[in-house]
Amino acid sequence: MRRRNLSESLKKKLRDPAWQFVGVVIMTLALIGPIVLSSLKSSSQNELEANRLVIYLDAHNVLTDFLEPVGTRTRVLVDGKEEQDLKEFVYLLEYRGDHALRPSDFGLPLHARIPTSRKIIAVQKSSNLEGPLRFSPESNHYEHTKQPPVAFEAQVLTEHDFEIKPILMNPGDWFRVEIYTSSSLGNDKSGASPETRKSKEEQSTSDILYGDVTWSCHLAGVRCPAERTIEGNVLGFGNPWFLQVYVYHIGWSVYFITAFTILNLILLIALAKSAGIQKATKPVQIFLFALAVVLSMASSEMVSFWLGLDSPFDFENLAETIIFGLDVAIVFTLSVFIFLKRVNRRKKGAPQTTSSPTGAE
Repeated sequence: MRRRNLSESLKKKLRDPAWQFVGVVIMTLALIGPIVLSSLKSSSQNELEANRLVIYLDAHNVLTDFLEPVGTRTRVLVDGKEEQDLKEFVYLLEYRGDHALRPSDFGLPLHARIPTSRKIIAVQKSSNLEGPLRFSPESNHYEHTKQPPVAFEAQVLTEHDFEIKPILMNPGDWFRVEIYTSSSLGNDKSGASPETRKSKEEQSTSDILYGDVTWSCHLAGVRCPAERTIEGNVLGFGNPWFLQVYVYHIGWSVYFITAFTILNLILLIALAKSAGIQKATKPVQIFLFALAVVLSMASSEMVSFWLGLDSPFDFENLAETIIFGLDVAIVFTLSVFIFLKRVNRRKKGAPQTTSSPTGAE
């Protein structure tokens, strides 16, 4: 009896125009909310990405790497002083923006620092005048830019710090800086333990990938230091937003996306079956099944992105955000429809109890 009263009261509330309006608002938020949030995030991120000073390691050379026994007999003198483990790091700095970068935009000069285990020998302009690689839409290939490098002035502050003074850079301007460093720990070629040699090898690998230098800068309205980004049509970049679609997953995200796709597809099929999809024609059922596959795959990628399972290769996609919003809205709508359908079925199937008068014999 209580269940029947609860169903009646719930049915009355759902028939109430006010509650129907609330349901429409919830469905609209479920559909539009992810799109709005994605657009706001993309617009704020695009403002920073529109103007950025890209700094990355362009070359790395070990200048005192000689095989034994020549290595133990080799001495490198700089200004008459012996230096050990001499290395050269070449960094490329490139400004990508939509307006000129003026010296007044620099809050501070470009500052660079090396580890305390090393010391700066010299900082100078690179002799390599070959421009950085840029994607050419005409040839659909990467080509070296013909633009010459800009002049700059570097100043060594301490054995571990140097700075580059503010300069004028137009969009596309670039320059290379060579940094020569040596070990400040003295000669470790003789008597080094296996652990020390292993640590040195690991440090050399890190130097090759990232270099010895840590950069810091403060520019008005410009992201700095910015990492090198992919240009052109690789992974869909350079295309309209609806064509920026790709498939790239690593690690646990592969298993998560597979499991989420299967579970979401089962959920959609079960809800559609309970809603009476078997009454539809075969072509309609096939089309809805294909749509459910797309919804499940796109939603799984979106959830994987939010969980950070593909980091650092995770990129938010507006199209997948819209599809995920549709998936949530469809699941919510089907769930409400099935609930109301079952409530009406229980009400119609409930036995009617009537009191019949009894006559006295």
